[in-house]
Amino acid sequence: MSYFRLRFLLLALIATGLVFVLPRAGFAQINLTGAIEFSTDASGNAAGAEFWNTLGGDFSYNLYVSMNGTPINSGNGASASINVALAPGTYNFQIFGNPGTNQPRHGLNLFFNGNNTNPGISVFAPTATDTGSPAFSANSAPNTLALNVTSTPGSGSTSFTTNGMTATISNYRWEASTVRNQDVVTAFDRISGGGVDNQGSFTLTVVPEPGTVALLGTGLLPLGSALLKRRRRKA
Repeated sequence: MSYFRLRFLLLALIATGLVFVLPRAGFAQINLTGAIEFSTDASGNAAGAEFWNTLGGDFSYNLYVSMNGTPINSGNGASASINVALAPGTYNFQIFGNPGTNQPRHGLNLFFNGNNTNPGISVFAPTATDTGSPAFSANSAPNTLALNVTSTPGSGSTSFTTNGMTATISNYRWEASTVRNQDVVTAFDRISGGGVDNQGSFTLTVVPEPGTVALLGTGLLPLGSALLKRRRRKA
């Protein structure tokens, strides 16, 4: 490989963001470890006694989750829980719940890295009654729901940051059971037979923080310099 081609390759590697995949000490992914969907009042507080969670084995109906169309939990107990590793990228989630009473508003709390008491992301929106997606808002209400259905404040944020990485939610919706008229899950299993379900979706986009990218880039530059010097000596 010529000196100029090597130099171009190194610069392209930095510019295109491929440095994101280089490992470094302390660089860790985000894990999505819990989700609870619940009915709310106009301020985002839990109200109306509807809720579905990914805890499993408790009194709450289970929330069944798919990622990019692939189921990631099922059944009851431990198999109903989730632990999704989120490297940089975009993830489309689908959520299903045994039919409730189609309350007018719903919220979603997402929990990360094993902290299933304090949500990292909290949002709420009007319940969708057609194929459109009502606008959603960050939920900072004082009485939302932890994964175990106890009261906890909403995070007030649509993003969660840890270990130099940020996950941001977009396209959240929870729809009335009349929108799709599909029977996918029951209260405690991912099988049909529980009646026409409520369904929803959300998207998480995960990116490294700018400071993390800068550190990775500066770590690559000495490597590139050494390779270029080596190439010059051979020439």
